[in-house]
Amino acid sequence: MKVIKWMLTLGILLPTYAFSQSGIERIKIDGFIGERINTCIEKRVKAQNVPELIHPFRHMTEGGWWQSEFFGKWMLGATASYRYTADPELLQIIKDAASDFMETQQLDGYIGNYKQEDRLTNWDIWGRKYSSLALLEYYRLTKDGKALKAVERLIDHLIKELEERNVNIAASGFYYGMASCSILEPVVYLYKETNKPRYLDFAKMIVGGIEQAGSSQLITKALQDIPVSHRSPFPNQWWSFENGQKAYEMMSCYEGLVELGKVLNEPLYLEAVQKTVDNILQEEINIAGSGAAFECWYEGKKKQTIPTYHTMETCVTFTWMQLCARLWRETANPMYMDEFERTMYNALMASMKRDGSQISKYSPLEGRRQPGEEQCGMHINCCNANGPRGFALIPDIAYQVKDNQIYVNLYLNSDAVVALNKNKIALHMQTQYPLDGKIELAINPQKETTFGFEIRIPSWAGRNFRILVNGEQQRYFHKGSYLSLYRKWMKGDRITMDFDLETRVVHHEHSQAVTHGPLVFARDSRFNDGDVDECAVIQCDREGVVQATLKNTFESSFAWITMEVPMILGTDLENPENKAVRMIHFCDFASSGNDWATTGRYRVWIPETLHVMSEPFYKYSELPNKKEKSGNPIFSGWYADPEAVVFDNKYWIYPTSSLPFEQQLYMDAFSSEDLVNWEKHPKVLSIENISWLRKALWAPAVIEANGKYYFYFGANDIKNNEEIGGIGVAVADTPIGPFKDVLGKPLIGKIVNGAQPIDQFVFKDDDGQYYMYYGGWGHCNIVKMGTDLISIVPFEDGSMYKEVTPENYVEGPFMLKRNGKYYFMWSEGDWNGPDYSVAYAIADSPFGPFRRMGQILKQDKNIATGAGHHSIIKGLDKDEWYIVYHRHPLGDTDGNHRVTCIDRMYFSQDGSILPVEMTNTGVKAASLR
Repeated sequence: MKVIKWMLTLGILLPTYAFSQSGIERIKIDGFIGERINTCIEKRVKAQNVPELIHPFRHMTEGGWWQSEFFGKWMLGATASYRYTADPELLQIIKDAASDFMETQQLDGYIGNYKQEDRLTNWDIWGRKYSSLALLEYYRLTKDGKALKAVERLIDHLIKELEERNVNIAASGFYYGMASCSILEPVVYLYKETNKPRYLDFAKMIVGGIEQAGSSQLITKALQDIPVSHRSPFPNQWWSFENGQKAYEMMSCYEGLVELGKVLNEPLYLEAVQKTVDNILQEEINIAGSGAAFECWYEGKKKQTIPTYHTMETCVTFTWMQLCARLWRETANPMYMDEFERTMYNALMASMKRDGSQISKYSPLEGRRQPGEEQCGMHINCCNANGPRGFALIPDIAYQVKDNQIYVNLYLNSDAVVALNKNKIALHMQTQYPLDGKIELAINPQKETTFGFEIRIPSWAGRNFRILVNGEQQRYFHKGSYLSLYRKWMKGDRITMDFDLETRVVHHEHSQAVTHGPLVFARDSRFNDGDVDECAVIQCDREGVVQATLKNTFESSFAWITMEVPMILGTDLENPENKAVRMIHFCDFASSGNDWATTGRYRVWIPETLHVMSEPFYKYSELPNKKEKSGNPIFSGWYADPEAVVFDNKYWIYPTSSLPFEQQLYMDAFSSEDLVNWEKHPKVLSIENISWLRKALWAPAVIEANGKYYFYFGANDIKNNEEIGGIGVAVADTPIGPFKDVLGKPLIGKIVNGAQPIDQFVFKDDDGQYYMYYGGWGHCNIVKMGTDLISIVPFEDGSMYKEVTPENYVEGPFMLKRNGKYYFMWSEGDWNGPDYSVAYAIADSPFGPFRRMGQILKQDKNIATGAGHHSIIKGLDKDEWYIVYHRHPLGDTDGNHRVTCIDRMYFSQDGSILPVEMTNTGVKAASLR
């Protein structure tokens, strides 16, 4: 993903940011999030009874429980909190705690609470992990060598003990050894601090154990795309070794794998983690940004409307945030920041009681919040100990510095000072985000300097979002990406953003929820406006947008943000008072049930009243089964030349209406969340909005850019340069149009280099430049698009058109870039005959020369004929590719009888494309979220 660049301002007195690897010297966060962070530090971190946490380490009487994790979790939250506040009182608490804790270390190096005969069993090694992480973090903060030495002795003793007792670490403890093996993370850190080979050897040994038969095989199973909810058979005993779906412990192991992969320069480790996170995102993370039930993955995303015991454990919530932040640091992929933000505002903020006195163990999407159990005979539980780490992570990730660029990741009322290029740059951000989408970032460097800003554009930005620098509107950016701004910055510079956040309805399994940007909303019984469990129909427009006004009510009510949502309640439409639209109060999910009262109730997913007069009717014998695969064709009707694209985490297909030329005067579109269920959007482009169209509206190419959607089309099937026709361009504000011709004439209306002006494809290269490939009659040209995307401009040599025709080319060009190589694809053969097919070539440049590699898609006499004029879309996984194409049904000789289909496309290890297997079943459901 391409990134862009910008600048900042100085002069605010802030607490010193005690330690940072991010280049952020100081930061202070205000507003709701700042208040929540401060409350957590005061009420959960500083108020903790630390001697109680250390007490079990002094007596070592345990044989089965997990008291030994509490101190380490608290210490990690405390040190991270101190880095944010630089509070001397907190620092003294930390120093005293570390000193007392290190006194519990035994002569042999052991730090823990297990009896001698029970060591290396149950939660013992898990507890040693937290002790190691805590002391390493204390060492990084204070450079107290005693702490580092204590960790060395602890790990040395563990290595020796495993050898002497002949214990396989991956066969110890719980959950296929994942709890024990998560000690990989501090072992890697210890190696990095000491550079002693025995710790790297130990880390490799742990991974070897993970990968052996009968263990969790976290790398192998991830690379095999085995879902996290199916990593092992359903266990006979839930809390046991044989449960391989335990969410928190699994993610903890992946944390260590990321770190070891960096040390060993082994990209497969990072790939395994990314594939796992992609699967968690697709199948587990719910609308509030968390998941798991009874602390295990369970395909929870699709089941989130079902009331479920013990969902959204705060330890899972925090670890998910931490893993997203870690992957962001490795990849700078804004998707991970979108997910971090969603979880931060919803699941994390919902976990803490308004007064900060408790952090919940579970935060369900409906019901009531309540304290978690006191665990292991102590006045604390795992989530009360772990939750503060999530709050302290926010200031650490809000701004980051990478490669001479400042990344703006979170939009919070904040002041920060950044060290960059021997300069101090002060940042002052003012915003009510996400109440609205307006943000102003003031930039004040000590001295003028040139560097880059990377401005995160959330995937939930609205249709009319804007970014300005000193009042000048910026262009060429997309939702779910970074806008890169590179220039000389000086005092007083301003970046102004308006992300145009919309209130929307989300539908799932006959339920509906309300969102606004990253926020999820809930009904709450404290509003006293009806039964929160009553079914309803939320009123919205055809795009799901709700007309609602949000208010910040934190000072005057129990809720931070409230809104009134128009709804028709209940199941009666006969009585006028019942079918009237009522305004019903909702509040942000974090505020719902935040008093933890036993008499209250809240609910996110509202049952959606079924209206059979507007639903498809089926005879009982014809009730449709829920589709697991798309089937081919993927939707009914005669459609050809499909342009498949992704907009806003949704799949879109824009096909030609496969009719006689004179009837081809409009185009429909289809959208899907999962490649299986498709919604039709009729006549997104039609003759009413193209003054020069006469016939043959063909082969669309659609892109999103500049905050708009550009629809390129061929029209009129011209045969010479005296006719009016060729390639046009229409523009709309949404992917469903209506698209309107912006030029009043063709963009390309002449036959150049023998290429009929049809079958255009618009390709964006890594440098941000757009090119158009087009051409029929066996010739293909490339042109360079102007920045307005409705014009073409000369190449550097002054030419306007370059021919790039590969061997056997006929029509239907498509360009794909992968691993630095340009894959040029096209259709060959007769479009209405059985031998129509797809071939490809490879080059090192978008201009060729292209070396023909061969055909990848052609007729299968058992499936269909005439397979061609395709496009390619990429799924969430690194190499997840789909080919969308048209084909003729078997035995049908009408050239216009073409249907749109989809199948998987794969690359071999040498980078070549494997032949596509045409199917009647299509592809499995695949979400982009």
